[in-house]
Order: sequence, then C-alpha cells, then structure tokens
Amino acid sequence: DCGGNQEVCRNLATGEIIYLLSGKTRISKDALMKAYNAFKLSDDIGAVTRPYYWFGKDVFHPVRAKEQYAKDGDMVVSINDDIEKVIAVFKTVDNPGGIAYRKEYLDMPFNDAPFVEFTYPFASIFKKHKVVLLKDYTMACPAFLHSHSQDPYVYDKSPMQNWIDLFN
Repeated sequence: DCGGNQEVCRNLATGEIIYLLSGKTRISKDALMKAYNAFKLSDDIGAVTRPYYWFGKDVFHPVRAKEQYAKDGDMVVSINDDIEKVIAVFKTVDNPGGIAYRKEYLDMPFNDAPFVEFTYPFASIFKKHKVVLLKDYTMACPAFLHSHSQDPYVYDKSPMQNWIDLFN
C-alpha cells in the first residue's frame, strides 16, 4: 500500500524536509533546490507543490499538462487566501511526485485511500501553515506506462468519493 510505504519512509527520514518521488516520475535537475528554496521563504512554509505534466516517448515533449497558476513567480498561499489560489494548490496535489513537506509540521499520517494517500498530510499542513506553489514544472510522469490508477482495486471506492472523504 502506497500510504503505508510513505509512512514507513516518513518515520525513517532524519532530515527537515520530506520530498516524495515515485519510481516512474522524472524531476528537473533543479527540482530539489527549487523546493528547498521555497521552504527558505518563511519558517511558516509547511509544504511545497508544483505543476506537472505527462510525457510520451520523450520527457521533454509533454502530451498533457497541469496549468501553471503561479505564472509570475512562486506563489505563497494560505488556506485563507482567495479561493482560486486554494483551488490552484489542490489541483496540483493529485500526484505525489515532487511534493515536499516540512517534517516537523506533518501531524497526520499518510493515508491508504487511493489517489489521496499523500494529500491527507498536505491538507492538514495547509490548514495551519502556508504552502508554496512553484511557478515551474519540476516533475513529469509517463503517460503511457502502467500505473496503479489502472488497477481495478483502486476503484472499490470512487476517486471522487476519496476526495470528498478527505475534505470532510
């Protein structure tokens, strides 16, 4: 289970920042530095997210992409900001690769619910601390390789129901 594996890694981590990276995703050569620099903006930054894209045969040729919301630079967002900014943040946390957490602010375990297992701790942090939505694409994932989203068991409960349960 993905959430259980993430929880094991969290408990073994000794650093201040936990950066998620799944086996199939690719990150830019400056992805870790961009996330690290985002945390340096303020001690109240609890997590960092990013737009991302899917690629076909070549990682440098996207076949589909999440919108870049922070077009003018990295965007610091509070849960109390304009609803459009909050929605923009949540639109980027549907894939774990390239999301980073300040370990000391992780007050909720990773969950076992498919599609949102890494979003539970992110949302808990976001309720209490600011997050940064990076301007740049720092993560990409393959569009045509098998992923767990294609396994029937993850649909025992609909993905939408998992998101509703998270928000409730």
